[in-house]
Amino acid sequence: MPDAGRGGETHRALQIWLGKWLGLISLNAALLAISGAAVFFLLQWRAMRLPEGEQRILRNEVLVARSAVKEPTLERELEEETNRRLKAALEKAQAVRAGCQADAPANQGGAQAEVQIVSPGQYRPWEIDLGFAKHFLRGQPLFLRVKFNAAQKSPSGTFTALWQVGVPDTARFWQSEPMSLAPDTFHEFEVPPDLLDDKAC
Repeated sequence: MPDAGRGGETHRALQIWLGKWLGLISLNAALLAISGAAVFFLLQWRAMRLPEGEQRILRNEVLVARSAVKEPTLERELEEETNRRLKAALEKAQAVRAGCQADAPANQGGAQAEVQIVSPGQYRPWEIDLGFAKHFLRGQPLFLRVKFNAAQKSPSGTFTALWQVGVPDTARFWQSEPMSLAPDTFHEFEVPPDLLDDKAC
């Protein structure tokens, strides 16, 4: 009987402690909800008083959840191209395999440069899989964020770039005006909505 009494007291003490803890958690949750709702409605009220252009920037660049997508890595393609070049070099020079293995890094660097470098007056396509997110992008603008390196300096310090986004030879295709972009600097610009299906070129 004494053991049962002590067990009952422990159970009641646990109930009291759990009740106080749940009460504090509920109070904190209620206060957080009230403060969050107050901030949200205050922000919306202040946003309605902004000019139309600033409201658009606020909706598209601030009050929005963002995620980034990149093109897939080209490691397999680079390895295949490196092996092809190495095989061609072995056949052409008729050298021992051990002697030409030292040229593998150079062949890989050359293949990588051909994939990544965009020569003046030329273009390079990027195909980016948007995955499942494409189903939620109807009517939503996209933002393209780019950065590039230049081997040579430009007299003006910038380079002219022209961007084409969408599905070629269809109505869902957009071409930008010529842009003057500086190297080694991130540039971000808006792409019109509803251009893409599941890939961007």
